[in-house]
Amino acid sequence: MLRIDGGQRYYFPHLTLQEYFVAAALTDKQAELIQKWQNASSDWLEIVKLWCGLANNSTDLITAVYQQDALTAFECLADAQEVKPEVAQEIIDYFKTQLRTDESICSAFGSVAADFRPRGKALFNFLVDSLDNSASQKAAAQALSATNLPQAVEKLVIYYDPNQPHFIEVREALIRMGGLAVNQLESLARKGSIEAMDDLVKIAIPEAAEALERLQEDPNLSGKVSFRLAALLKQLEDSQAERNRTLS
Repeated sequence: MLRIDGGQRYYFPHLTLQEYFVAAALTDKQAELIQKWQNASSDWLEIVKLWCGLANNSTDLITAVYQQDALTAFECLADAQEVKPEVAQEIIDYFKTQLRTDESICSAFGSVAADFRPRGKALFNFLVDSLDNSASQKAAAQALSATNLPQAVEKLVIYYDPNQPHFIEVREALIRMGGLAVNQLESLARKGSIEAMDDLVKIAIPEAAEALERLQEDPNLSGKVSFRLAALLKQLEDSQAERNRTLS
C-alpha cells in the first residue's frame, strides 16, 4: 500500500490485492457480480475467479460465466468452494473434448486436476489415461505438468522413452516441472539416460547440479556427466552474477 496526495489517500500497487478486496466485498452479492461480469467481463475476470474461492456456492456465477466464456468457467472450478456437481461435470465433459496443446487450456486443466477433491482426482486420472492416446498424449503431458504435483512426475516418467512417439513432449513437461522432476530424472540418468542428464542441465537449478554431482561419483557415468555439470555450474554462476548486478 502506497501513499498518494501527501498521505491523504492510498493506492495498491498490486492489482490482485485490490481485486481480492472487491471480491470479498461481494461475497454475499452473487447476483450483483453476475451483472457486472455480463456488462464488462474482461474487467471482472480475476475478481470472478477470486470470488469463487471465497463464496460458499458459486453455481449461479459459474453457470453465467460459462455462457459467455467457457474457459474462465473451467478455471473457476479449480477454486470454487461449492458448485452443483452436474454443472461442474458439464463443463469438465466439454473440455475433455477440447484437450489440445493450447497453453491456456492446458493451464486450466492443470489447475482443476491439481484439486484434491473428487472432481480434481477424476480429471487427473483422465489426463493420465490420455497419455496412452497418441492423439492427445502431447496435450495431456503438458496439462499434467501444469498440475505441479509429484504424482504427475511419476506418471510422466513412465513415458520417458526415446521410442515413444511424444518423447520430446514428455521431456519438455518434466523440464517445466523443475525441482519436482529432479529426483526422477536423476534415477533415469543413473540408468544411463543421456537425455535425463541433459534435462537436468535444462532445469538449471542448484538441486539439478547436486543431482549431477552425485551422478559424477559413479565411475561409469562420470565421463558423460562432468562436462554437463561444468556447463550447469557456469550457468548458475552467471545467473547469480546477473542477480547481484541487478541488486547493486
